[in-house]
Amino acid sequence: MLALNIIIFVVALIILGSASGLITRGNLRFLTLFRVGDYKGILFLIGFAVALPEILVAVFALFFGMPALSFGNIIGANVADMTLVLGLAAYFSGGLKIDNHFSNKIFWTTALISLLPVIVAMDGIISRTDGVFLLIIFCLYASALMLDLKFIKKDVASIPFSVSHIKDTVESFKGKAIGYTLLAMSTALLVMASISISGFYSINPIYFGMVFLGLATTIQELFLNTEVGISRSPSLIMGAVLGSIAINSTAVLGLLSTIIPIKIILDPLGLFVAGTFLFISFLLFRTLAYTGGRISRAEGVVLVLLYVLFFISQLYFL
Repeated sequence: MLALNIIIFVVALIILGSASGLITRGNLRFLTLFRVGDYKGILFLIGFAVALPEILVAVFALFFGMPALSFGNIIGANVADMTLVLGLAAYFSGGLKIDNHFSNKIFWTTALISLLPVIVAMDGIISRTDGVFLLIIFCLYASALMLDLKFIKKDVASIPFSVSHIKDTVESFKGKAIGYTLLAMSTALLVMASISISGFYSINPIYFGMVFLGLATTIQELFLNTEVGISRSPSLIMGAVLGSIAINSTAVLGLLSTIIPIKIILDPLGLFVAGTFLFISFLLFRTLAYTGGRISRAEGVVLVLLYVLFFISQLYFL
């Protein structure tokens, strides 16, 4: 039975990778077809799209009665987004150029938001009150982001509504529909396999979520950042990273804990270490993004090594 669950986990990862490729290409094609400004696309499309695996994990973890798995997944995914995902994308694309039009205020607000899951979990439970608080923070953050960004306005009349344009639009939606269907299927399998494997080895589901599931659900972000790096569309990267982290830490966790309080049963030291890595990851990401506006291949390796340290540190607490 254990071997079967491991096989299911691996197969689900492969399906998730295929789904991520379809969704990423579909989203980027959609932005091009409708000439949506990069930042508007990030906020309303890319931000939610890259956070969708974590949203689905929360849904299925709730359905299978293991909400703590989602909490661990959110922490692990946030660290992976800023280190492993950006690092690998920079390495494979020959370096990532990052357009840092986001203000320091928005950046550091997102950094503080990324620590909120750790902060609200320190008393051993993320209550419904905590959930409502996180949802309020998300609404305030989204409003501030809307005011901060200089949106690029497009004249609707300038969009070429031709037969070929309509066909391309249909193809874009068709690819995304298939991708989202595969994503939902693979995420359900990942959650089921994770619960079985962590139960067999008596692994705390929070740590399993941080170490293994958090790694798995960031495949879509890796596809996006690598595609963006190769196509040299740098303004999407910063928004995709900040947007997905903010949504994971507030909207996803807030909605989940509002429905059912999450018991946090783990070593306080492990929680502190995870929070420390989150903050260090933000500091390093900020340094690279705002000094030179580029992450080189060598710097990408540094980011990957930081994730390796996080991975090893969490293995200690399993």
